[in-house]
Amino acid sequence: MLKDAGGKTINLGQASALAAGDWDRDGDVDLVAGFIGGQVVFLPNITQDGAIAFGPHVVLQAGGKPIPSEHAGPALGDWDLDGDLDLVVGSGDGSVVLYRASWTEKTGLPTLEPAVTLVAKRGYGDFKRDAQGRIEKGRSASRAKPCIADWNGDGKPDLLVGDFATVVGPAPVLTEEQVTQKAALEKELKTLNAENAAAFTKRDLEARRIAGIPEKGNIPEGKMKAWSDALRTLMAKEEGTAERNKRLTELREEVAALSAEREMTGFVWLYERK
Repeated sequence: MLKDAGGKTINLGQASALAAGDWDRDGDVDLVAGFIGGQVVFLPNITQDGAIAFGPHVVLQAGGKPIPSEHAGPALGDWDLDGDLDLVVGSGDGSVVLYRASWTEKTGLPTLEPAVTLVAKRGYGDFKRDAQGRIEKGRSASRAKPCIADWNGDGKPDLLVGDFATVVGPAPVLTEEQVTQKAALEKELKTLNAENAAAFTKRDLEARRIAGIPEKGNIPEGKMKAWSDALRTLMAKEEGTAERNKRLTELREEVAALSAEREMTGFVWLYERK
């Protein structure tokens, strides 16, 4: 676990993705981090006497604005071959953008230029698999996590991008009776999902009140346990919740049996520099 100067575990957000490099040019390895939501941040290495530690995070900006960071995946590398470490950031929509870095001082953080798109967004659409098991041609999907490397050895940096994807097989051939059955199941599933969402919203508001948290916004790290404990207590008191959740599980299984097979997976894509 990474610690700050006071020995406290660093936790800035969920689903963190890290890039490492001497980005402030002081001779040690620093970190750049991205998260599901929030900002892309720099964590300076302040290790002393072998005790690894990182200083307060700095929110990174480009063109005077914080870098967008939904499902951010940062990478550091010399993209323009000028001897400096540039910043590349993958996003939840599948896009990958470059922020060229330049230093006005020998040490300290660089200035980042506005974003240049390296890979356009693809969105959260599915990949299709045909009856022979072949997956359609395409490019990286959601939650893009890039890496900069000279993959083909031609002296120019290439881009490797990992992603999260859903692969959908061919639709099954259903009888008229099965089509009617599936429609009825999906209608019931939609109704119960709406009921579940409404129940959670009500429960969340009450749990926030109990834990002393504002009605809107992220749950502070120090309040997370109080909030989750309150949620569990409130859920245990609710009538019909267990039955509804059990029925939801059954419905999802029954609908899945009448639908195209869906596989949640991920791929690594190579984009060779021209």
